[in-house]
Amino acid sequence: MFHFTYHDLFVIVDNTQRNINLQLSSVKKKSLVELSPHAPITPPNSLLHVNSLELLSTPWAIFHYENQIYCSFRSSHKIVKTDQQGNQFDWVSYSSGADVESIRAKTDKIFVILKKRRNRQVCVYDLSSQLITSWQHYDFNHINIRNKLVVIGNQVIVGDESNKRLTVYSLTGDNIRHIPCTQLRYYYSSICEAGDNSVIITDRWSNKVYKLS
Repeated sequence: MFHFTYHDLFVIVDNTQRNINLQLSSVKKKSLVELSPHAPITPPNSLLHVNSLELLSTPWAIFHYENQIYCSFRSSHKIVKTDQQGNQFDWVSYSSGADVESIRAKTDKIFVILKKRRNRQVCVYDLSSQLITSWQHYDFNHINIRNKLVVIGNQVIVGDESNKRLTVYSLTGDNIRHIPCTQLRYYYSSICEAGDNSVIITDRWSNKVYKLS
Protein backbone atom coordinates (compact mmCIF):
# COMPACT_ATOMS: atom_id res chain seq x y z
CA MET A 1 0.00 0.00 0.00
CA PHE A 2 1.51 3.36 -1.05
CA HIS A 3 0.27 6.71 0.27
CA PHE A 4 0.85 9.99 -1.54
CA THR A 5 -0.31 13.35 -0.21
CA TYR A 6 -0.20 16.76 -1.84
CA HIS A 7 -2.31 19.58 -0.45
CA ASP A 8 -5.92 18.46 -0.94
CA LEU A 9 -5.14 15.15 -2.66
CA PHE A 10 -4.94 11.84 -0.85
CA VAL A 11 -4.25 8.84 -3.06
CA ILE A 12 -3.98 5.16 -2.15
CA VAL A 13 -2.38 2.84 -4.67
CA ASP A 14 -2.61 -0.96 -4.33
CA ASN A 15 0.82 -1.89 -5.54
CA THR A 16 3.56 -3.26 -3.29
CA GLN A 17 5.75 -4.75 -6.03
CA ARG A 18 7.90 -1.71 -6.69
CA ASN A 19 8.73 1.76 -5.45
CA ILE A 20 6.59 4.48 -6.97
CA ASN A 21 7.91 8.00 -7.46
CA LEU A 22 5.15 10.54 -8.07
CA GLN A 23 4.82 14.25 -8.58
CA LEU A 24 1.91 16.60 -9.17
CA SER A 25 1.78 17.77 -12.78
CA SER A 26 2.40 21.46 -13.42
CA VAL A 27 -0.69 21.93 -15.57
CA LYS A 28 -3.76 23.57 -14.10
CA LYS A 29 -5.79 20.37 -14.06
CA LYS A 30 -4.48 18.32 -11.16
CA SER A 31 -3.14 14.91 -12.11
CA LEU A 32 -0.45 12.55 -10.93
CA VAL A 33 2.57 11.77 -13.06
CA GLU A 34 4.83 8.79 -12.38
CA LEU A 35 8.50 9.65 -12.72
CA SER A 36 9.72 6.10 -13.30
CA PRO A 37 9.78 4.40 -16.72
CA HIS A 38 7.51 1.58 -15.56
CA ALA A 39 3.93 1.00 -16.61
CA PRO A 40 1.29 3.51 -15.42
CA ILE A 41 0.24 3.17 -11.82
CA THR A 42 -2.92 1.45 -10.78
CA PRO A 43 -5.80 3.94 -10.75
CA PRO A 44 -6.48 5.16 -7.20
CA ASN A 45 -9.31 3.42 -5.42
CA SER A 46 -10.14 6.38 -3.20
CA LEU A 47 -9.82 10.16 -3.25
CA LEU A 48 -10.42 12.33 -0.22
CA HIS A 49 -10.86 16.06 -0.68
CA VAL A 50 -10.02 17.89 2.53
CA ASN A 51 -12.49 20.63 3.31
CA SER A 52 -11.29 24.07 2.28
CA LEU A 53 -12.00 27.41 3.88
CA GLU A 54 -12.30 30.72 2.09
CA LEU A 55 -10.29 33.40 3.90
CA LEU A 56 -11.12 37.08 4.08
CA SER A 57 -8.06 38.21 2.10
CA THR A 58 -4.44 37.29 1.44
CA PRO A 59 -3.12 35.45 4.54
CA TRP A 60 0.03 36.86 6.11
CA ALA A 61 0.68 34.54 9.07
CA ILE A 62 -1.27 31.49 10.21
CA PHE A 63 -1.14 28.97 13.05
CA HIS A 64 -3.37 26.12 14.22
CA TYR A 65 -3.78 25.54 17.95
CA GLU A 66 -6.34 23.55 19.96
CA ASN A 67 -8.70 23.16 16.99
CA GLN A 68 -8.63 26.91 16.30
CA ILE A 69 -6.94 28.72 13.42
CA TYR A 70 -5.32 32.10 14.06
CA CYS A 71 -4.59 34.07 10.91
CA SER A 72 -3.45 37.57 10.04
CA PHE A 73 -3.89 39.24 6.68
CA ARG A 74 -1.78 41.49 4.56
CA SER A 75 -3.81 44.68 4.85
CA SER A 76 -6.45 44.11 7.54
CA HIS A 77 -4.35 44.90 10.66
CA LYS A 78 -5.93 42.18 12.78
CA ILE A 79 -5.89 38.52 13.76
CA VAL A 80 -8.92 36.47 12.80
CA LYS A 81 -9.81 33.29 14.67
CA THR A 82 -11.63 30.44 12.92
CA ASP A 83 -13.34 27.67 14.87
CA GLN A 84 -14.00 24.05 13.87
CA GLN A 85 -17.27 24.96 12.18
CA GLY A 86 -15.55 27.53 9.96
CA ASN A 87 -16.93 30.57 11.78
CA GLN A 88 -14.55 33.52 11.62
CA PHE A 89 -14.39 36.46 13.99
CA ASP A 90 -11.93 39.20 14.86
CA TRP A 91 -9.67 38.10 17.71
CA VAL A 92 -7.33 41.11 18.02
CA SER A 93 -7.42 44.36 16.04
CA TYR A 94 -4.61 46.87 15.67
CA SER A 95 -4.27 50.45 14.53
CA SER A 96 -3.69 51.24 10.89
CA GLY A 97 -0.13 50.55 9.75
CA ALA A 98 0.42 47.56 12.07
CA ASP A 99 1.10 44.15 10.52
CA VAL A 100 1.16 40.77 12.25
CA GLU A 101 4.14 38.95 10.76
CA SER A 102 4.25 35.73 12.82
CA ILE A 103 1.88 33.77 15.05
CA ARG A 104 2.75 30.86 17.36
CA ALA A 105 1.04 29.23 20.34
CA LYS A 106 2.39 27.42 23.39
CA THR A 107 0.82 26.43 26.72
CA ASP A 108 -2.36 28.43 26.10
CA LYS A 109 -0.48 31.57 25.09
CA ILE A 110 -0.40 33.19 21.64
CA PHE A 111 2.91 34.77 20.58
CA VAL A 112 2.86 37.41 17.85
CA ILE A 113 5.40 39.57 16.01
CA LEU A 114 3.79 42.95 15.47
CA LYS A 115 5.41 45.41 13.06
CA LYS A 116 4.72 49.13 12.99
CA ARG A 117 6.84 50.70 10.27
CA ARG A 118 10.36 49.52 11.21
CA ASN A 119 9.60 48.90 14.86
CA ARG A 120 8.79 45.36 15.97
CA GLN A 121 7.31 43.97 19.15
CA VAL A 122 6.76 40.47 20.43
CA CYS A 123 3.28 40.41 21.98
CA VAL A 124 1.99 37.59 24.19
CA TYR A 125 -1.76 37.01 24.66
CA ASP A 126 -3.89 34.57 26.57
CA LEU A 127 -6.56 32.61 24.68
CA SER A 128 -9.17 35.29 25.42
CA SER A 129 -7.00 37.83 23.49
CA GLN A 130 -5.90 39.72 26.63
CA LEU A 131 -2.36 41.06 26.35
CA ILE A 132 -0.07 39.46 28.95
CA THR A 133 3.23 41.12 28.08
CA SER A 134 5.19 42.57 25.17
CA TRP A 135 8.75 43.63 24.42
CA GLN A 136 10.76 45.32 21.68
CA HIS A 137 12.48 43.15 19.09
CA TYR A 138 15.32 45.10 17.47
CA ASP A 139 15.19 43.98 13.87
CA PHE A 140 14.92 47.13 11.76
CA ASN A 141 14.61 45.36 8.43
CA HIS A 142 11.88 47.22 6.53
CA ILE A 143 10.75 44.06 4.72
CA ASN A 144 8.14 41.94 6.44
CA ILE A 145 9.73 39.00 8.28
CA ARG A 146 6.92 36.48 8.14
CA ASN A 147 7.26 33.17 10.00
CA LYS A 148 10.31 34.14 12.03
CA LEU A 149 9.18 33.22 15.56
CA VAL A 150 9.19 29.87 17.36
CA VAL A 151 8.63 28.84 20.97
CA ILE A 152 10.73 25.97 22.29
CA GLY A 153 10.36 25.01 25.92
CA ASN A 154 10.57 28.20 27.97
CA GLN A 155 12.31 30.22 25.27
CA VAL A 156 11.07 32.42 22.42
CA ILE A 157 13.35 32.44 19.38
CA VAL A 158 12.95 35.24 16.85
CA GLY A 159 14.81 35.84 13.62
CA ASP A 160 16.88 39.03 13.44
CA GLU A 161 17.50 39.42 9.74
CA SER A 162 19.21 42.81 9.98
CA ASN A 163 22.03 41.22 11.98
CA LYS A 164 21.82 37.66 10.55
CA ARG A 165 21.15 36.01 13.89
CA LEU A 166 18.51 34.38 16.07
CA THR A 167 17.58 36.22 19.25
CA VAL A 168 16.60 34.03 22.19
CA TYR A 169 14.22 35.51 24.78
CA SER A 170 12.66 34.19 27.95
CA LEU A 171 8.86 33.87 27.99
CA THR A 172 8.74 37.30 29.65
CA GLY A 173 11.05 39.03 27.17
CA ASP A 174 14.44 38.88 28.84
CA ASN A 175 17.19 38.77 26.20
CA ILE A 176 19.11 35.55 26.85
CA ARG A 177 21.55 35.35 23.95
CA HIS A 178 22.13 35.75 20.21
CA ILE A 179 22.91 32.88 17.84
CA PRO A 180 24.69 33.76 14.55
CA CYS A 181 22.61 32.59 11.59
CA THR A 182 23.78 33.60 8.12
CA GLN A 183 20.94 31.61 6.52
CA LEU A 184 18.39 34.34 7.34
CA ARG A 185 17.69 36.18 4.08
CA TYR A 186 14.84 38.63 4.60
CA TYR A 187 11.63 37.25 3.08
CA TYR A 188 13.50 34.34 1.45
CA SER A 189 13.63 32.34 4.69
CA SER A 190 11.27 31.01 7.36
CA ILE A 191 11.85 29.21 10.63
CA CYS A 192 9.90 26.58 12.56
CA GLU A 193 10.46 24.29 15.52
CA ALA A 194 11.49 20.69 14.86
CA GLY A 195 10.03 19.16 18.02
CA ASP A 196 13.42 18.13 19.47
CA ASN A 197 14.67 21.51 20.73
CA SER A 198 15.93 22.31 17.22
CA VAL A 199 15.06 25.03 14.73
CA ILE A 200 14.44 24.39 11.04
CA ILE A 201 15.38 27.20 8.64
CA THR A 202 14.29 27.20 5.02
CA ASP A 203 16.30 29.23 2.56
CA ARG A 204 14.42 29.79 -0.68
CA TRP A 205 17.38 31.68 -2.13
CA SER A 206 19.65 28.63 -2.03
CA ASN A 207 16.87 26.01 -2.12
CA LYS A 208 18.15 24.45 1.09
CA VAL A 209 16.77 23.52 4.50
CA TYR A 210 18.94 23.84 7.61
CA LYS A 211 18.57 22.42 11.09
CA LEU A 212 20.09 24.20 14.08
CA SER A 213 20.30 22.50 17.47
